[in-house]
Amino acid sequence: MTGTTETTKTVTWKTLIMETAKTKFGTKEFKRIELVNALKDEAQKHYPDNKNVGTTVGNNLSKLQKAGLVINVRKGFWKLAA
Repeated sequence: MTGTTETTKTVTWKTLIMETAKTKFGTKEFKRIELVNALKDEAQKHYPDNKNVGTTVGNNLSKLQKAGLVINVRKGFWKLAA
């Protein structure tokens, strides 16, 4: 069976980002780099091959913003949507 490697991942990036943001920052604003630093160890557990967590987090923040889950408060600052 081919194409099953992605299903072995137990946590998606979006879930990882949202859970970390909720527990670490709650309703406060946060910088992308603060989120990246908070995620690095946890991300290594689930995605050991990913060497550029910062880019992955940035791309997923944009997707989460389009979905209405996070708000870009001002340049470089994010916040969870209410």
